[in-house]
Amino acid sequence: MNLDKPSDPKSYINVVLSARASFPTLGPFTGVGSRRRLVRACAATLFCLSFNLAFGQHAVLDGLAAMRAGDCKRAVNLLEPLEPNGPPEAWKLLGDMYAFGHCKSVDRIRAARLYSAAAEQGYAPAQYNLAVAYDKGDGVAANLATAIDWYTKAASQGHADAQSNLAVLYFTGRGVERDDVKGADLVESAALRGYAPAQDNIGKVYREGIGRPKDLVKAESWHRKAAEQGHAQALANIGAFYEVGWVVKMNHGLAYTHYLMAQRAGYRQAEESTNRLRNGLSANQLAEAQRIARSWQPGASLPLIFPYQ
Repeated sequence: MNLDKPSDPKSYINVVLSARASFPTLGPFTGVGSRRRLVRACAATLFCLSFNLAFGQHAVLDGLAAMRAGDCKRAVNLLEPLEPNGPPEAWKLLGDMYAFGHCKSVDRIRAARLYSAAAEQGYAPAQYNLAVAYDKGDGVAANLATAIDWYTKAASQGHADAQSNLAVLYFTGRGVERDDVKGADLVESAALRGYAPAQDNIGKVYREGIGRPKDLVKAESWHRKAAEQGHAQALANIGAFYEVGWVVKMNHGLAYTHYLMAQRAGYRQAEESTNRLRNGLSANQLAEAQRIARSWQPGASLPLIFPYQ
C-alpha cells in the first residue's frame, strides 16, 4: 500500500488508520538514541538501583550521576571497573555507551556482550536490548528464535518495549504462530503502562477488531491517550477521526489542527491531509489552527473546541 499518495480522502483515512501495515516493526534500544534519552535511562536505572545491594552500588550511583552531569571521563572510570562483577544495571549502561558511542567509540559486539551479561542476571532492559540485537543482527548473528526468547523474558517482567515488539511478531506471524488475541493482550498490557506507541496500536486493534471486538469508542480513547503524550501518528489518527466524524462530531478545523500537530511531531504523511483540508478553511481558521498547533505541548489536553466553526 502506498502510504504517501492515497488516491482520495477516504483512502487516506484508511491508510492513516490502517492496522497491521502501520504497526511499528522494531523499537529502538531503550534510553540511548541521544544524550537526552540516555539521561532518561539513567534516571530509571537509579530507581532500580535503590533496591540493589550488589557489589559496587555506590560506584554505579556515582557513575550515573556523572553521566547525568555529562562527565564522561568520571562515568567511565567509575562504571568500567564494575564490568566483571558489578550489578547488571552497570553492564547495561556500559553496553549503551558502546552501542551508541556515548563516551565510548561505537562497538556493537562489545555492547551485545554487556547486554548479554546483564540479561542473564534477569535485568529486563538488557534483555530487551539483547533481543533487538538478535532480531536485527546487530553485534551478534541474527537469530529470531533467540530474539523471541529474550523478548518474552523481558515482556514477562512488564517491559513495555518488549511487549510491543513481541506483539508485532504475533500479529504478523513472524517467527511464531500468528495469534491476534495474544498480540492484542501484549500491546494492551504495554498501553496500560502508559507507553504511547502501544496506546496508539491498541487503538488500531479496537478500531479494526484485531484480537478484540471492534469498538470505535475505545479506539478513539486510546489514540487520544497516545496523542496527548505527543505521539505523532496518534495525533494524525485523532485528526482522521475528526475529519470522518467517527465517534466525535465531524470538525475539519480540529482535523486540520491535529494534522498540523502531527506534522510538527514528525509525521510527514499528515502533510497530504493538511493540503487537502486547507482550501476548505477560511484565513481566520487557518491562522487559529496554526496558533493552536504551535502553542500545544505534549502532556496537555488536546483541543476540543475550534473557533470560527
